[in-house]
Amino acid sequence: MKGLLIKDYYMALKYAKGYFLISIIFGIISIMGSDNMFFALYPAMLGGLFSVSIMAYDEKSGWNSYAAILPCTRRMIVTEKYIFAVLFIIPIAVINSAAIIAGEMMRGGSMAEAGMIILTMLSVAIIFPSIMLPSSLKFGVEKGRIIFYIVIVLISASFPVIFNIIGSDGDMSPVVFPYGLQTFIIAVVIMVLSWFISVRIYEGKDI
Repeated sequence: MKGLLIKDYYMALKYAKGYFLISIIFGIISIMGSDNMFFALYPAMLGGLFSVSIMAYDEKSGWNSYAAILPCTRRMIVTEKYIFAVLFIIPIAVINSAAIIAGEMMRGGSMAEAGMIILTMLSVAIIFPSIMLPSSLKFGVEKGRIIFYIVIVLISASFPVIFNIIGSDGDMSPVVFPYGLQTFIIAVVIMVLSWFISVRIYEGKDI
């Protein structure tokens, strides 16, 4: 497991610099602007998908065939992808969360609103790999991108609901923070279920 994480870590050092740069740029914009939601969700979405990008590199290089002869089970290989996804999300979430809180403080906004945005950001970051990893393991990364576009449409369609809860005048309903917390809990449950599905798929897959 440690070796698998180190392998993906070195790949992240080579390919992930742009993700953190985007997070920093969007964080600065969210501090100066008035609309935190988009600038919080977009870097989180990219961060959540990076583990799938790593799988694309693995697929092209033939890593999966090589990994089959390593002294690690297929369950360990799948588990590492989920652990790596969470570890990659954490620094992006920290950058974005700091920017969101700073922006709300500068504008005299509500910390409840900041909390809801942060929880929504974390939910998006968790849900994306939870959907993409099993589909990519089942159909391959390229075919799994079809699922990605479907998810994009569904999440985009949910934005009006989120903004209606927030309110056009920026006033926060008392249910907003619990709503964000419930969304985050659901996202965590989805990730756990996704892990079970991915393990079943990969254990039964011919490599």
